[in-house]
Amino acid sequence: MEIQKALQQFFPVFHEQELKDQIEQNGEIVEVEPGTVIMDFGSYMKIMPLVIEGSVKILRKDEEGNELFLYYLNPGETCAMTLSCCMANKPSEIKAIADENIKLIAIPANVLGTWMNQY
Repeated sequence: MEIQKALQQFFPVFHEQELKDQIEQNGEIVEVEPGTVIMDFGSYMKIMPLVIEGSVKILRKDEEGNELFLYYLNPGETCAMTLSCCMANKPSEIKAIADENIKLIAIPANVLGTWMNQY
């Protein structure tokens, strides 16, 4: 699936053609196998994932260090906590694991600030 079609189908909120063109030029479609850790506690995100197939399990640690399930990301969704970490360039407070075979559009974190201001 090409990026423009995926954006049209799963992310209609991106209505500016210039933004969709930027995502196509800078992003890439990535396939991830079940069980793959996409983001781990304390890591810095290099990409902002836009899920277009499958589901991603999002976990957080409690005060004792136990992992707590928060929610699933499904096609047409992205993670606000990941966006926050990308924008602030701070370590992740969540863990994201591919729950099944997934496809996502990986957008480089270094372009997000410019796009947020521009679009």
